[in-house]
Amino acid sequence: CGEILTDRDSYEYTTVRIGTQCWMATSLRTKTKADGTCINDGGTPPCADASSSDNNKGRSCYDDSEGRCEVEGALYTWDAAMDGSVTEGAQGLCPDGWHVPSDAEWHTLELSQTGEGQTCDGSRVDTLDCTPAGESLQQFGSSQFEALLAGRRTGGKTFEERGNRVWFWTSTAGTGAQTRRFDSLQTAVYRLDITATESLSLRCVMDE
Repeated sequence: CGEILTDRDSYEYTTVRIGTQCWMATSLRTKTKADGTCINDGGTPPCADASSSDNNKGRSCYDDSEGRCEVEGALYTWDAAMDGSVTEGAQGLCPDGWHVPSDAEWHTLELSQTGEGQTCDGSRVDTLDCTPAGESLQQFGSSQFEALLAGRRTGGKTFEERGNRVWFWTSTAGTGAQTRRFDSLQTAVYRLDITATESLSLRCVMDE
């Protein structure tokens, strides 16, 4: 942990140990599944850059710009992020030796950044908690997790909230799936269940 991680598309990611866990310190941007086929069309690489035809196919870049993915990571539907699995802790789209973090693993992360005397309820529903984890896990925060406010794609259609918010998938199913949200200037972390057809950011955690 702490070394550069290279995925099957040769994209590189910084990694960081936070407490007992090793996390990617940049968001996933791979175009391919674990079997090497392209996420959006099932073909063989090289996979196409982001375009306006990507609606609801699995992988998007904000405003259909591949350049956004290069800097902020891609936006994935939950089914794409999980590579079709519904098993908590599945590898999904993550590199070998890494997996899509569960809701409990996300709670371990935010709990490690919670201030003395502050609450951090891992079962909270559609609410903020775990101050000041929402600050320390964002870009330039003390944790080096470096969450960027990359926005989302709602239901495979509209891009919104870039610069204001970022959502991260967990591998834990709910009505859709459990997520974490970071807001601009917010020192707490939001936990909420999001429809699986939305496209959100993805961080991977090392198998340990």
